[in-house]
Amino acid sequence: MKPVLKFWGVRGSTPCTGKEFQKYGGNTPCVSINFEDKVLVLDAGTGIRVLGNTLTQKQMENIKILFSHVHWDHTIGFPFFCPIFRENSKIDVYGCIDNMSIKDALNHQMMGPYFPKTIDKLSSKLNFFDIKKNDSFELFDGLLKIKTSPLNHPNGAVGYRIEGCGKVVAYISDHEHSDATFEAGILDLIKDADIMIYDSTYTDEEYPNFVGWGHSTPKIAAEFSKKGNVKDVYLFHHSPAHTDKFLDNVAKDLCKKYPSLHLSYEGLEIEL
Repeated sequence: MKPVLKFWGVRGSTPCTGKEFQKYGGNTPCVSINFEDKVLVLDAGTGIRVLGNTLTQKQMENIKILFSHVHWDHTIGFPFFCPIFRENSKIDVYGCIDNMSIKDALNHQMMGPYFPKTIDKLSSKLNFFDIKKNDSFELFDGLLKIKTSPLNHPNGAVGYRIEGCGKVVAYISDHEHSDATFEAGILDLIKDADIMIYDSTYTDEEYPNFVGWGHSTPKIAAEFSKKGNVKDVYLFHHSPAHTDKFLDNVAKDLCKKYPSLHLSYEGLEIEL
């Protein structure tokens, strides 16, 4: 059985609801890659809640979560991820936070008066691992090889290269392209990747109004993919201001200029 990548949340900054957000979805970042009875999760935005329900139904208990960073839109779903309340779940959590452990960062949002249960009160077998901005490690007994590199984002963030089963997936969420000092590391993560998931919060026209906010554009995604020899790019972290109609127009324009670029949407599944 081939691994399957699925998008559970593709929106950035804040969840959004309404009829104008039905096609692409309004949940914040969460991506999973299933390897039979194992699952790798990238970020824990509001999309992870539905993923958790699915994993519980399928009794998939061997779970690894990689956090790009701990801004609210990437962590807010963690307390509602139902496997953390199940005794049979073994969950390993990885993150790279300046001056704080990933456990403490997640626990802070679950302390009173914000949430009724702290991490130490959860039933699952939870393990936390603090990783470095330039790091390499393995998951699932060597099934996956992981590399990290820092991204240009306020308070810091890391991108991931995931290699396994003969495929490469690069996850570059929350990165601003204006600082060239990060480019070599990103190119190392995306080199010859089968799939690159890339931050494209703003259009080229919008970006000048948001310099310093830590996000990028479809054009830069296309330039990176060409430099890195990437097969397919899935644009991610859509602005909450971008409705389905707006994103449809973005997609139409991209198809003409960059055939390898696609817009991610909730529920999209890709067999690797």
